[in-house]
Amino acid sequence: MKLENWSRLLVVIMGVVSALVLAAWQLDAEWLKRPVASTLSMNPLTALCFLFTSLALGLRSPGHSPVAHKTATAATVIVLVIGAYRLAEIFGGLPSEIDEVLYHKKLALDAAAQRFSGMSLNVTLNFILAGVACFLVYSRQYAQLVVAQMLAVVIALLALFAWLGYLYRVPEFDHSIPYLPMAVHTAGCFLLLAGALLFATPRRGIMRQLTSPYAGSLVAKVLIPLLILLPILIGYIRLWGHRKGLISTELGVALIVISFMVIFILLILYNTNSLNRRDARQKADAWRLKFVNQQLQTANLESAAVNEELSATLEELATTNEEMVTSNENLSVLNDRLELAKETIRLQAEEIIRQKDDQLTEYRKNLDIIFTNTQEGILLLNAAGEVVLFNKTFESFIRGTAGIHPRTGMPFLDVVVRTRRDVARALFTKAVAGETSQVEAHIDMPTGPVVLLLRYEPVRQFGRVTHVIIVSSDITDKKAQENRILQSEANLKAIFDNTLDAFVLLDQELRVVAFNEAYSRNAFNLNGKRIDMGEDIRTFIRPERVPIFEKMIVQVRGGETIQYETQVREDSSPVWFRIAITRVNNPDGSLRGYCISSREISQQKEYENNLTTIANELSGLIDNSNVPIFGLDQKGYVNEWNQVTSQVTQYSKQEVLGHHWVTDFIEPPYRDSVGEIFKRVIAGDSINNFELPIQTKTGERIILLLAASPRYDTENHIKGVIMVAQNITELIDYRKGLERMVQERTRELNEALQKEKELVDLKTKFVAMASHEFRTPLSTISLATGFLRRYKDRIAGEEIDRKLDDIVRQIEHMNYLLEDVLTVGKTEAGKVNVNVQVIEVERFFEVLAREVYQSSEKTHRIRLSVACDHAVIATDPRMLRIIVVNLLTNAIKFSPGQPSVGLHVTDTNRTLRVQVSDAGIGIPDDDRENLFNSFHRGSNTLAIQGTGLGLSIVRKTVDLLGGSIHVESSVNQGTTFIIAIPLHENKDDISH
Repeated sequence: MKLENWSRLLVVIMGVVSALVLAAWQLDAEWLKRPVASTLSMNPLTALCFLFTSLALGLRSPGHSPVAHKTATAATVIVLVIGAYRLAEIFGGLPSEIDEVLYHKKLALDAAAQRFSGMSLNVTLNFILAGVACFLVYSRQYAQLVVAQMLAVVIALLALFAWLGYLYRVPEFDHSIPYLPMAVHTAGCFLLLAGALLFATPRRGIMRQLTSPYAGSLVAKVLIPLLILLPILIGYIRLWGHRKGLISTELGVALIVISFMVIFILLILYNTNSLNRRDARQKADAWRLKFVNQQLQTANLESAAVNEELSATLEELATTNEEMVTSNENLSVLNDRLELAKETIRLQAEEIIRQKDDQLTEYRKNLDIIFTNTQEGILLLNAAGEVVLFNKTFESFIRGTAGIHPRTGMPFLDVVVRTRRDVARALFTKAVAGETSQVEAHIDMPTGPVVLLLRYEPVRQFGRVTHVIIVSSDITDKKAQENRILQSEANLKAIFDNTLDAFVLLDQELRVVAFNEAYSRNAFNLNGKRIDMGEDIRTFIRPERVPIFEKMIVQVRGGETIQYETQVREDSSPVWFRIAITRVNNPDGSLRGYCISSREISQQKEYENNLTTIANELSGLIDNSNVPIFGLDQKGYVNEWNQVTSQVTQYSKQEVLGHHWVTDFIEPPYRDSVGEIFKRVIAGDSINNFELPIQTKTGERIILLLAASPRYDTENHIKGVIMVAQNITELIDYRKGLERMVQERTRELNEALQKEKELVDLKTKFVAMASHEFRTPLSTISLATGFLRRYKDRIAGEEIDRKLDDIVRQIEHMNYLLEDVLTVGKTEAGKVNVNVQVIEVERFFEVLAREVYQSSEKTHRIRLSVACDHAVIATDPRMLRIIVVNLLTNAIKFSPGQPSVGLHVTDTNRTLRVQVSDAGIGIPDDDRENLFNSFHRGSNTLAIQGTGLGLSIVRKTVDLLGGSIHVESSVNQGTTFIIAIPLHENKDDISH
């Protein structure tokens, strides 16, 4: 039954109860005035107000006449006036008692017997609230309707409070407090009134939150009654146990607290389970809805075409009707031509009707063609379950599956596959009852299993279901596609769970939405507990770091990406992680959540610590060296001063640190020259063996032989000057030997530092490149081998060969990457030797062009032109091949969508000139400076796969051949590399 009908029923019950109470006062029926002995009775004026309220609420509902609405308004006003007057009596002290107007003598007898029968304050307030709610309950304004429903809730709470007083036997309800008394049936009528007000407009206002078909409403329908009834039951049990002496007050409170905890936990679990199941159903419905929408779009297009044709026909009929009206007007004016005009009109009408009949016949034929040739099977049944109409698709299908020849008038179960007749009967019954159903049917056909989507739709005429239409769609391919998508998702999840990097996705409230196996494993190893969905990620963070983490989240919410390194264990084996926090957006750009990725860098940290140890040892070496060594910062202030320097100059380390070396310690005649030397060293030059006279603290003049070198930080930037000195005041005769010794030691020290820095940088870049570039080939090989291992018995030989070809291509790609890295390592270590051989120029470059063209999957044609005076040259063919292949590969890679690249070879002035050009993305000016550095990649190439080693190898190889390289490039216009290599008469002329 609809909630509106419940509202009307509650109003009727309330009116009947109030009428019975008035009859009880008339007939002195005590059991009706006070249903529970020794309790309060309902005041007769209260019963009268209930009658007026039920009358007002019943007549104000939609559908009644204006007279009924006016009557309802009058009844509502009467209730408000009585309530207001009674309220004024209570607070204003008016002399007359309005609640004693009816049955005054009987009320006086009750008062003499000390039985309270008046209208209390809470009853009066309820009637005032009820009157206001009656005025607003059917309002079209949302705010007024919400006020009415909120007033109904207040009325219900006051009435429920009175019932609880009787149930719990509260002593204050013995009318010792004047505003509390309320009869049992008075409270019941107020509850009926509150329900009637709420059910009057169940799909508007706050009631819409409880009656909607959404998950929250479904859960609320279960939770709200339980939250009302269970506390009442628990409170009653606690008071009963207390009165029986079974439990103390404190134990009762503890039991109530535990009971509420258990209730809320169970309700939360029920809520969670309900929402999860509904979400699962919504996802399944979304897939089905998408398919149905596609079918509806197709059907709508067809219907639109038919509607356009019908509209044209209606316009023609309208035009014909206008002509007939005009003819009739002319007939009324021209009476003398009446007979002739009638005959003419009749003939014209017959011709028009015949034409329209022909057109309608043609339209019916077209509709029949559409109905007959649609891909969906259509079966029309009457309400008795007999076949009315079916199309050719349905007829062909039922003949092919069950061998049944359908015909009009047959019971529909006779045209249904035998195994599905029970299901079909149930679905037909639901459709006749007015409910639309949709199910999937799996049917075995001679050609294989078929999946059908069956839709039972009721057809209503004159307010009742007269027919049922059954539409069947073949969704076999769609189901197969869904299975493939599920397999794809499983494969992606396997990759996500098996990557070494740890990932966790959070929602806006920092609750865990998804995580991979690596993150779960790290969380367990570090915190000793498993991470689970829905948990707050802050529970896995040390408490002192939670505020810092929340500040980072605020920055990420603003669009920043936070990266930092942290130590998560501080015992003997610390673990370091590099953490990255990024914002995750919805398709419309709004915030969806956050992604936290982490990678363990304990090994790298250990390496950095080793470097720091080496640096400290180096600092100790400087301080304890047997020669004067001191350092300056970029501005010339002393920041390093070893013990020997203090002995030679007689200035202690504390006296010189922070002082400007040139200004405070160099004699005026030498300050300019020393300042120039300092600038040269800061610019990157190393100065060796220059003599500098200085004055010691005691005024003694000595001569130091200095060697100055720039000092570099970890990023290879100059941060100051290191100076190594030798006191040659007494050893001037041995100056040359000492100069060589200092120079050699300084050089070795700088080379050791530089090599160490380059090694650290090279290892860091190699690890980053390898983890990025090797991951895709390894993932492809892993997926291909897993596919072959799982489906080797079910796939054709061609598919196996294709998978094996994929594996071979990925292995070749990895070999190419390793060859690049090994080539760079060999050239850096000086282990590459030039092997000069005689080659044929034209043939050599033709072979190279053909190999590159085939290896690049023939995406770009190579325009080769060779114009050399020498048919053969002497050079290292392997190195020349490395140069040309790398340049051609880069030209093809960085010119996507272009048809070709150019390779032009000439020789002029005993120089081989190789030019490789493309019309690709070009090289930005900011990237020119680091173009030939190892692992450097252009800022506009990040979306293109590569290692950043190609041009570095080219540059080093050109240098080994004694050549030069020149670059010309414009962004989005193309790039040209020009290589010049010296030509020699024979291979003995080339040396490395």
